[in-house]
Amino acid sequence: MTPVSRKHINYKPLDEITKEPGEGFWEVYVDRWWSYEPDKGVLFYQKSPQCNKNEALARSVTSKYHPGAEVIFIPRAYLMHDCADYR
Repeated sequence: MTPVSRKHINYKPLDEITKEPGEGFWEVYVDRWWSYEPDKGVLFYQKSPQCNKNEALARSVTSKYHPGAEVIFIPRAYLMHDCADYR
């Protein structure tokens, strides 16, 4: 297994995804282990959040596909839901 191309990686700042959501439609990720780069934020492969409920699996995937990233536990993460993703 090789690292994924950096051109497919997107980031969201940690403070942005952990603040209480406002109005609108939100996806809530509860008790997840996230791939994280402190200087950039939590990782997304294209639009897919790089997180898992299983810590060992999150660490394994992160070390194989996102070398240099660490794994952190986030009790609640809020992502704005984009209905256009489901057309």
